[in-house]
Amino acid sequence: MLSSLSTKAIVTKARAMFGQRLTPNDYAQLLRKSSVAQVAGYLKSSTRYGTVLETINENAIHRGQLEHLLKRDLFERYVRLCRFEHLNRDFYKYMLIRAEIDEILRCIMCLNSGSSAGYIINLPGYLIEHASFDLLLLAKARSFDELIDCISRTPYKEIIKNFRPPSGEPIPYTRCEVALYTYYFRYILDCVDRQFKGSTKQEMKEVVSTHIELLNLSFVIRLKVFFHYEPADVRRLLLPFAYKLSKPKMNAIIDSADQHELAEAVGKTVYGKKLQKVEPMYMEQASQRVRYEANKRLLRYSQTAPAAMYALLSLSSIELDNIVNIIEGIRYGLSAEDIEKLLIY
Repeated sequence: MLSSLSTKAIVTKARAMFGQRLTPNDYAQLLRKSSVAQVAGYLKSSTRYGTVLETINENAIHRGQLEHLLKRDLFERYVRLCRFEHLNRDFYKYMLIRAEIDEILRCIMCLNSGSSAGYIINLPGYLIEHASFDLLLLAKARSFDELIDCISRTPYKEIIKNFRPPSGEPIPYTRCEVALYTYYFRYILDCVDRQFKGSTKQEMKEVVSTHIELLNLSFVIRLKVFFHYEPADVRRLLLPFAYKLSKPKMNAIIDSADQHELAEAVGKTVYGKKLQKVEPMYMEQASQRVRYEANKRLLRYSQTAPAAMYALLSLSSIELDNIVNIIEGIRYGLSAEDIEKLLIY
């Protein structure tokens, strides 16, 4: 009985949080803005982000500060949900693991660019008390060995140590990224298998597996369309999971000779109807839209706490990406019409 009440409370709270999302009118207003200050001002005065932005001077804030505050807000949503009903199963650590992985990758990027000192500027202070390794020590890392020392007591060490670069060479960022996200999704799926059963297990496996598959599909499209990768190189960089997308159909996409063939191959997949008539350069956004709709349905109809929480945080993450895309679009002088094509809501 208590478990049932707890689940109902989490589901109700998650749906209430989603009800505070940005509306189509909010996006229309944001697309009219011409500066980061104007975006920050609207978010502060007219949306739920007013709480996290209440102390800022919107006329003085820069892009990095605004993004940092919005990411903190998303992480604090996660923490509040976990504390709401004392959720302590291993599964609920997944968002913290994702945040830790993002910081390790950011450190690698800084090491490769020779700008390690810049890491501290955007250090997410809100993660310090939660992370499994010392973020302040990570900020001081100036070499691959110092990075490994920092994460030596975590599972990430065993993953990253395999990518030690030859002297003078950069750390292979993309290979580290694939390996770390493989660990991340395997962690989630293993927790789902061990800790849940019945409809909860079924819902979680479906939404997580769909997410992975859409990420792979987006990644293939990006590598083929924008970077012209060879098929063998594409295959080496995919997450090693499969769900509804059969190997022959994925191979047809990877082996496509041009954008026309690629679009045709994508159209023949289980996701094809949702991606038909989409220009290849916008297929990544279209596949994200499929994920968005799947999570929205899950949040609307699921009666299980893990599924509701996962769906809400996925939807909140997409909303954050939308705001970042608006900010970046303004920064690079894109038209409102071009920025809107990047948004998912």
